[in-house]
Amino acid sequence: MAPTVGVCASPSSEPSVIFGRHDLLDQPRDTERDGTVLFDMLHRYARATTGVILAMIVATLCEAAGILALLPMLQLAFGEGGQSSAIAEGFLSALRAAGLAPSFGLMLALVLAGLIAAQLLLFACVTYVGYVSSRFGTDLRLALIEASSAASGAFALTRPLGAVVALLSTAANRASGAYIATCNLIVHALSSAILIGAAFMVDWRVTAAAIVVGGLMFVCLRGFLGMARVAGENITSQMRSLLAQVADGLAMIKPLKAMGEEGRLVSIVRGSALALDRAQRAQILAKNGIAAGQDILILLALGAGIYVAHQIAGYALSSLMALAVLFNRAASMVGQLQKDYQGVLNSRAGLMALLDGIADAREAREIHDGTRAPSFERAIAFEGVSFRYGRDPVLSGVDLLVPSKALTVVTGGSGAGKTTLVDLMVGLQTAQAGRVTVDGVDIRELAIKQWRRRIGYVPQEAVLFHDTVRNNVSLGDPALSEADLRLALERAGALAFVEAMPAGLDSSVGETGGKLSGGQR
Repeated sequence: MAPTVGVCASPSSEPSVIFGRHDLLDQPRDTERDGTVLFDMLHRYARATTGVILAMIVATLCEAAGILALLPMLQLAFGEGGQSSAIAEGFLSALRAAGLAPSFGLMLALVLAGLIAAQLLLFACVTYVGYVSSRFGTDLRLALIEASSAASGAFALTRPLGAVVALLSTAANRASGAYIATCNLIVHALSSAILIGAAFMVDWRVTAAAIVVGGLMFVCLRGFLGMARVAGENITSQMRSLLAQVADGLAMIKPLKAMGEEGRLVSIVRGSALALDRAQRAQILAKNGIAAGQDILILLALGAGIYVAHQIAGYALSSLMALAVLFNRAASMVGQLQKDYQGVLNSRAGLMALLDGIADAREAREIHDGTRAPSFERAIAFEGVSFRYGRDPVLSGVDLLVPSKALTVVTGGSGAGKTTLVDLMVGLQTAQAGRVTVDGVDIRELAIKQWRRRIGYVPQEAVLFHDTVRNNVSLGDPALSEADLRLALERAGALAFVEAMPAGLDSSVGETGGKLSGGQR
C-alpha cells in the first residue's frame, strides 16, 4: 500500500479514515470483509462514535424513565391504586422519599420530561452523526481524487470518466450512509436492550411477547433483506454504467448534433437507465415491504394481546393501556434493528465500490525513484527506444535528439507514435527497451516532479476546467501574481481576447472551455 500522504481533520480531530498506511483499504477484497470494513470505519472515528453511543444511551434511559412513570400515572388517573404493580409502587415510594406527593400532574410532567429529554438528545446525536458521515464521504472523495491523480497514465485510459463521477457522487453519498446506518444499528441494539429491560421490570410476559414478535419479523421478512442487498449492488453498478455513457455522449454532443444524430444518445443510455429503474424499484419494494410487514405483525400481536389480557386475564384498563404502549415500543425497537440492517445492506455496495476504486488507483500508482535534480542545457536523447501498447508495437529502436533552446518538430501519420514520444519525454510512460536521457542522465534517475514542472504541455485536444481564465492559467497556484498571468497570456497571444471578455481574467470559459473557440483554447 502507499505510504501515509496526508491527514484530514474530522469533527473529532482524529486522522482521516483513508489517508493512512493502515486504513480501510488494507482489507482483502472479498465478500468476507464487509463486517471488518464497517468496524474499521467506526474505529477510525472512535471518539465521535463513542460520544454518539453514550449520548444515545442517556437518551434511552430518559425514555425508559418516562415509560416507567407511565403506569403509575395511569393508575392515579383512573383511581386504581389497589391494583398497583411492584414497579408502580416502587416508583411512587421513590417520589415520596424525595418529598414529592404523587399526583397525576407530577407523573404526567415526569413522563413528558423523560420523553422530551430523549428527543433532544436524539436530535443532537442524529445531527452529529450526519456531520461525521459527511466528513467520511469527503475523506473518501479526496482519497479517490488523490489516488487517481497519482496513478499511471495507462490507468486513466482504462477508467471511464463517468465511472469516476459515479464514485464521487452517488457511491460517496451511499458510503456516508453506511456510517449512519452502522451507527444506527449499534445504537438501536443498545437502546433496545435498555427499553426491553425497562419493559421487563413492568411485566415480563409483555416483554417476552414483544421479543417473540420481533423474532417473527426477522424470520418472516428476511427475504426483503436479501432483496435490499442485491438491489443496492445493482444500483451502484447501473449508476456507474449510466453516468459513464452519459459523460461520453455529452463529450461528443457537438459532432452528434452536427450530423443530426443527437437522438441516438438516448438509445445508447436507455438500457442502463431502465436497469437502474428496476434496481431502484426493488430497493423501494424491500424497504416498504419490511415497514408494512412489521406494522401488520405488531398490530396482529397487539390486538391478540389486548383481547387475552382484558377478556381472559382481567387486566385493569390503566394497566392494559400502559402495557400496550410498552409492547408496541419494545416490538418496534426490535423491528428497527431489522430496518437498520437493511440500511447497511442498501449502502454497503456504494462504500465497497468506492473503496475498490481507490484501491485500484493506488495499485496503479506511478513509481519514480529518481532523486537527481534535472537540467536541460544540452538535449533530450532517445537511445534505441522501443515501446508497445499491449501486443501492438508503436516505437521500435528509435534514436532521436531533441536539442535544448531549439524548435524540434516531429511529423508522422496517425498512430505513428508522436504522442508516445512526448509521453516518454515527460515520464508519463517508460521505455520498454533502450532509454531516454536528459543532458545524459537517464530520465528514470531524475526527480520526476521537478522535471515535469519545467514542462509546458499542450495536448492535441485542449480541455479546460469549467472555471475562470485566471484559475485555468494559474491552476490555483497562489504564488503567481496578476502580472505573471498577464505575461503568460501575452506570450501565448491570448491577452487581447481575454481582456475583451466581459470579466477579463475572471470570465468563465464554460464546460471544457466551450465558450472559447478552438484556437482560443
